[in-house]
Amino acid sequence: MIPITDLVQPADVQQLADSEKRDAITFVEQNQIAVVDLVSLEQAVQLRTRIGDKQKAITEKLSKPKAWAYGLHRWFCELEKTALHPLDVLDKYEAQQIRVFKQEQDRERQQRERELADEQRRDREARAASEAAQLESAGEVEMAAAVMQEAISAPAPVVSLRDETRGIAKFVRRWRWKFAGGPEDVATTPPELIARTMKLIPRDFLCVDDVKLGAYARSMKHSANVAGIDFYHVDEPVR
Repeated sequence: MIPITDLVQPADVQQLADSEKRDAITFVEQNQIAVVDLVSLEQAVQLRTRIGDKQKAITEKLSKPKAWAYGLHRWFCELEKTALHPLDVLDKYEAQQIRVFKQEQDRERQQRERELADEQRRDREARAASEAAQLESAGEVEMAAAVMQEAISAPAPVVSLRDETRGIAKFVRRWRWKFAGGPEDVATTPPELIARTMKLIPRDFLCVDDVKLGAYARSMKHSANVAGIDFYHVDEPVR
C-alpha cells in the first residue's frame, strides 16, 4: 500500500506543470535562433545546451509525482489482476469445453448430413431403376437408359440439419493461421518447420525486418550491402 506521507496532490502537480509550461513558452519565444553563419551556429549549439538543462530540470521536478502515480497504477493493476485471475481461469476452461463440444457436434451433424444425402441419392437411383425397368419392359430401352443416366448424373443431394448449439450458445467465427502441419500455437512451431515454410510463403506475405536492418546498418556502416536496400548516414547534432 502507498504510505499516506507519500501521497501526491494532483492539483499541486498540475500547478507545477502549468508554471513550467509558461516558462518554457517564454523561453522559446525569446531564444529561437536561425543558423546562417558560424556565429549563429555556435549560438545554436549553446542554446541546445540550455534547452537540455531546462528539460532535465522539468523532468526532475516531475519525477517524484510520476514515480508515485506509476507505483499506484501498478498496485491497482496487481489488485485487479489478482481479483480477476480465478474468473479468468474458469472462463478459459468453460470456453474450451464449449469449443470442443461444438466441434464434436459439428462433426456429428456433418456426418449425419452426409448419411442422409447418401440415403436420398440411393432412393433417387432406386426409383430411377424401377422406372427404367418398367420402360425397358415396355420396349423403351433408350428412354430407360436416359432415365438412369439422368439419375446418376444429377447433382448430389444437399442436406442441411439445424445446428442445435446455436440456440444455446453464441459463436463468432474467427479465421486464424498457423504453419502448415504445425501446432495452432504459432509460438511453439518447431524451428525446422518455420525454416521450411519460409521457403514456400509467397513474397506478398513477407515483410521487411526493420529492427534487423537497423542493427545491421549500425554494425556494418559503410560496408553494409543488402540487395534492394540503400544504407546511408545522417549527422545528427548532439548536445
